Amino acid sequence: MKALGLLFTCLFVASAASSFAADPEGKHKAVKATEDFYAAVDAGEWDKAEKLTVPKRYPREKLQKMKDSLRLDQAKVREAYIGKEQSAIVTDEIAPREEGKGRKGRWGVSLRLVDGNWLIRDFDFLPDKEAVEKYLKGFRKVEPNARKAVGE
Repeated sequence: MKALGLLFTCLFVASAASSFAADPEGKHKAVKATEDFYAAVDAGEWDKAEKLTVPKRYPREKLQKMKDSLRLDQAKVREAYIGKEQSAIVTDEIAPREEGKGRKGRWGVSLRLVDGNWLIRDFDFLPDKEAVEKYLKGFRKVEPNARKAVGE
């Protein structure tokens, strides 16, 4: 009986280790969706990017404009707050693609859980610390029990 218990324990530990290895950073799906979205737009993979957004919210023209105007390779997740049905992501500062053609700023990415998938619903430009605080305060009103998944 002890041998059987030991066998199940070993199988559980091995299973947990293999699932952790599949995602070595243990990123939440909302964080991964955000990173995958920015990478897809930066690479011009429009179909992939569109699948990561709420349907019909960001057509190719808007995605192309985003790619043309921003240095999306700089879009790194700095903070992430995960709620029951909505999540808020704040990026590091992203610069305009061309100097003098826009401002540097962080982005607030709002995601919604749709049929088990985290999809991007909206983007908010956050030019300074106060804007970030206001964005997160608004999010906390909607998802007061959200947990921090990534952050400083």
